[in-house]
Amino acid sequence: MEQVEGWAEEATEALCTCLEQQRKLQIKVLDLESRSRRNNMRVFGVPEGQEGDSVTQFIEKLLRTSPRAIIVNFLEFSTKVMILREVWKKGRIQVGTAFIHFDHDYAPEIVKRRREYNTIKKILKDKGIRFQTLFTNMRIHWETDVCTYSSAREVYKELKRRGFQQEHDKF
Repeated sequence: MEQVEGWAEEATEALCTCLEQQRKLQIKVLDLESRSRRNNMRVFGVPEGQEGDSVTQFIEKLLRTSPRAIIVNFLEFSTKVMILREVWKKGRIQVGTAFIHFDHDYAPEIVKRRREYNTIKKILKDKGIRFQTLFTNMRIHWETDVCTYSSAREVYKELKRRGFQQEHDKF
């Protein structure tokens, strides 16, 4: 009996070690995927087939003047940042009847975590409160201070604490 208990304890310890290693590896894989996308930029809202034979020529033409995203890979990160700043400064860009959006190329897991803030963003915009979505965090510029939150749940709690209400009361 002691032997079985000892084996069960060892197996439990080994399982816990494996699970911890798996968690650490998942974090590393997400970090590596994010780093590999660092020089990429996504272009949303381009109607299918609009780019013709050459995506490069289409993007050059677009920058002069069920949509899919186009990934643009830059040789230098600074070039991507410069273009994103210029595009964001211009505001909305329209091609025909479609609006084109530019953003960083985030890993799917990061996109999922950023989407969790969508309802919060709408609430804050409606109230005229300045905010920034930083990777998977949200920074809110309250009247009294600036706070950074690491999850949507954390922001919902803060909104509730500050007396914000919502129709469906998600928080």
